[in-house]
Amino acid sequence: MLLAICAMSSPAIVGAASIEVKTALQQLMDMLPGEYDSEPQRFFEAEYKTPVNEQHARMYRAFTLIDAPEIGPHVLVGVGYEGDKYGTFKDSEFLVWTLATDDATRAVRMTPWQFKRPADFAAFATDASKLKGLPKAAVMPATGARGCAMLWQPLNGQLRGRSETGACREAAAGGKPAQTFDREWLLNADELWINFA
Repeated sequence: MLLAICAMSSPAIVGAASIEVKTALQQLMDMLPGEYDSEPQRFFEAEYKTPVNEQHARMYRAFTLIDAPEIGPHVLVGVGYEGDKYGTFKDSEFLVWTLATDDATRAVRMTPWQFKRPADFAAFATDASKLKGLPKAAVMPATGARGCAMLWQPLNGQLRGRSETGACREAAAGGKPAQTFDREWLLNADELWINFA
C-alpha cells in the first residue's frame, strides 16, 4: 500500500515543482528588466568591514527584454559599465540571455550568448530595445568567464541565481590552469546583488 501512495503522489510533486519553476520564470521576467547600481552592495561591504581586496568594484547594469523569436521565447539583453551609468563600457557584460524552465534542476536556466561581432552592435548598448528581432545568426554561446548559465530559484521572497558548480572558467595567462569560480545573484523588487567566489 505504501508503494501505491508514493507512486500516486509523485506526479503531484513534479507538478508542484513545475508550477514553482514557471512562476519563478514569470517573476524573473517581471523583476530583472531594469537598471541596477552596485553602490548599495559596496556600502554594506564597507560597513561590515569586508576586506578591501574582497569588496566589489562599482558596476552599473541594465537588462532589457527584447522580442527575438529566432533566439528564444524569453530573451534579455544585459549591459554593464564599470562605475556608474556613464562609466567605462564593459564588453564582457554586453550579453544576450535566454530564459527557460529546467525541470531537471527545478530552476529557471538563464543562458548567456555573446555577439559574434560585438562592434556591430555596441551602438545598441544604450538602447537595447532596438535589438528587437535580433537574428540567432548574430550570437553564439558565450565563452570563458561570461559563459556560465545561472539557475534561478525562489528564496525567501527573492530570486536566487547560482552558477552550476565549476561551470564558470576563465583561462589563466602563462599556461597556468584555468581559474574556476562560482556566481550568485540575488534579486528582489528593488535590488540585484552579484557575488563571485
